[in-house]
Amino acid sequence: VGKGCGAGADCATLVCGGGNKCLAPTCFDGVKNGAETDTDCGGGMCKKCDVTLMCGTGTDCATGFCDGVCIHAPTCKALKSMGAPSGTSTIDPDGAGAGAPFDVYCEQDQSGGGWTLVIKADGSKNTFPYADAKWTDPNPYMADPTLDRKETKLQSFATVPVDEVLLGMEAPLG
Repeated sequence: VGKGCGAGADCATLVCGGGNKCLAPTCFDGVKNGAETDTDCGGGMCKKCDVTLMCGTGTDCATGFCDGVCIHAPTCKALKSMGAPSGTSTIDPDGAGAGAPFDVYCEQDQSGGGWTLVIKADGSKNTFPYADAKWTDPNPYMADPTLDRKETKLQSFATVPVDEVLLGMEAPLG
């Protein structure tokens, strides 16, 4: 810092300022320098990094989740551990893998929370009969990750591992 320079590459901080002097790193200089994990973010000094930007730990990320790059939470249970309330959230079960993030409804208040909505079915309708192809088709059906009465099968049906099931029923019906 303070050393003469002709370009950013001449400086350890990669920032050559007015007067041709090397400048101290800042969180607004447009360069990944100092403790930053990506350009002007992370590292504990700058703002948290957005999804897909480099990170060292979850504390570098706006989402709180890091897999070499900032990612969305992998599950509703992971969001629960961060104190997220019930509602529609974006998750990404395979992290930085090929699968795209998607929206789900996360139930965080019932039975300990961390539940992921996978399907909404109305037993009085014939949308999801027993032998229907929708049960084995990995694609969503009328994807609507809200708690309303619209029948839907979400991306989470085929991509979120299941080891417990929370069944919600409406009573009285109507």
